Amino acid sequence: MEKRKSSRRHQAIDHVGIPFRHPASTDRFVTVAPIFIHSSTVPSTNVNIKGSGSNSSGKGFIDFLAQSPFEIFCHIVSYLDTYTAIQCTQVSGTWRTKLLSYHGLWRQMEIRYPYKRQYRIPSTLLHHTRKLVIHDQVTASTNCTEFLRIHVFKNLESLELCFSAGHGANMRSPELLYNTLTYVGQTLTELRIDWPRIQDTRISLSRILSACQILTTIKVIAWSIKDCVVSRKTLLSQMERHSRQAIQPLFQLWPLIWRCPHLLHLEVNGCELDEEILPVLSNCCPELMTLITRKTTQLLYEDVTVSALHSSSATTRGLAQQHYNTINAGRPGELQCLVLHSIRSVIPLRSRLEKSQNSLRILSLLPRGGSEKDWTQLSTLALPRLTFLHIKVSDITTTEFLRDHFPAMLRGYDNLETLVLESYSDQYQQRMLTDVIFGAVAELPNLVCLRLSHIDIRGRGFSQLLHNHSVCRRTSSLRELALHHCTGVTTSILHSVAANNNLKKLSIYQPDQQVATSDVTSLVYHQMHQLESLELGLMQLTDESAADIAGCKNLAFLLLYKMNGAGKRRVDQLLKPFIKQVVVQWR
Repeated sequence: MEKRKSSRRHQAIDHVGIPFRHPASTDRFVTVAPIFIHSSTVPSTNVNIKGSGSNSSGKGFIDFLAQSPFEIFCHIVSYLDTYTAIQCTQVSGTWRTKLLSYHGLWRQMEIRYPYKRQYRIPSTLLHHTRKLVIHDQVTASTNCTEFLRIHVFKNLESLELCFSAGHGANMRSPELLYNTLTYVGQTLTELRIDWPRIQDTRISLSRILSACQILTTIKVIAWSIKDCVVSRKTLLSQMERHSRQAIQPLFQLWPLIWRCPHLLHLEVNGCELDEEILPVLSNCCPELMTLITRKTTQLLYEDVTVSALHSSSATTRGLAQQHYNTINAGRPGELQCLVLHSIRSVIPLRSRLEKSQNSLRILSLLPRGGSEKDWTQLSTLALPRLTFLHIKVSDITTTEFLRDHFPAMLRGYDNLETLVLESYSDQYQQRMLTDVIFGAVAELPNLVCLRLSHIDIRGRGFSQLLHNHSVCRRTSSLRELALHHCTGVTTSILHSVAANNNLKKLSIYQPDQQVATSDVTSLVYHQMHQLESLELGLMQLTDESAADIAGCKNLAFLLLYKMNGAGKRRVDQLLKPFIKQVVVQWR
């Protein structure tokens, strides 16, 4: 009888699998099954939708999408990817009419090549599209160019091109990019290009800007970027330039920067910083609010390479991005975000920093050499609105300066919420720094996130800091703590960490086995019931420690970075059924 009921149920319900994506995600595809109910299960009706479902005759079926109100129909089809939405226009006349009437569905399109299928978009939809994202392969010829040649997007404002290297890609491949932009460049105001890692391939910014003359935002990621000479003023307000390998002087951007009087956001990776260009930026870009320069495209946390794991809490850049997203539109010309890699002096920034005292929110400095007088400006500068501070200590000069002036600096950062300290100096220099610095850090009234990398935390300073945040009454308490490659991580330190009842996120990377993984997980299980995010790296994962982690009721995110011990199958069995999100990167 049960088998007969099951057979009858399969006859009554006809599943037609359609891949769709959630609007908030561009790479997560699942399968939805529109349900067509057999007429034997509902009262008789004259509805007969042909072409709907897997039954070609369609006799006796009710098409709920065709019968549903337009608002419900729009909500359902908003989950479809572009290709499936185009295919649905061929299901029936009713579907086609409703899909063509829903202009919001076509406002943003995402095209993915290479596919065996071909995209044929009805011409009536093209004038509704404002943003277009194309994933393609760079070969001797490209589908992207042919697609944009056939389809005329008259009102396209934003274009994102994500290329991967295919068969036949070579140094001359960028010509395909320039040819592609000739078809849509007249209306573009935003352009983002991710070019593949083809060695010795150079992308010309001048040719891109000549094809797209009204751009206000441009982001280019390529092996090397050249030719920044333009003959006219541009409308650019945001520019990001990322060279994957070639290290070039930032001063080569001078001809382009001179033509960008309205530039608000400048981010450059893959360049050596020339201190001489900093005054030039002040003169040529009086409205500049964000300046980010780095020598490489790697993260500021150079020892943590987990950006591909989509964990913003695991990287300094992710933390900075959280603060950057909270920045409100301020007055042009007042810096709100300043990230400088390998800088020798802040003297060239003196006037701009003084002007930006009441606006600067994010400050990240990676000093390189110089004398103490090159950094004295920071000790006399009060930044009352600063919320994110990152400093990397790499030489004796910086260590001595911070030892003498950092406590005074922190007293001027009343609203500091996130502090990131990195050090690659010897242990003696670290002790000189940390014995003085933790006392000042403990006095920060609004500190909620502390991340330490290669820092010596032995001594009373760090223990007193943890005590202040776990026992003393404060306006805010430490909610995020990261200890990466730190000297002095002991079981007593871990007990002090566990005593903080407000800690929500904990990250520990210890390759030298100063403490066992079981020491950490046991405290997490028995005392840190409020913990929501845990990151462990370069340690030994045993079945016992995995069981402790799985027993944490409030834990929603777990990251395991280059762990030894339990393999993928054991992690799937012990952890993934109990924790909402588990991210693993094996050695």
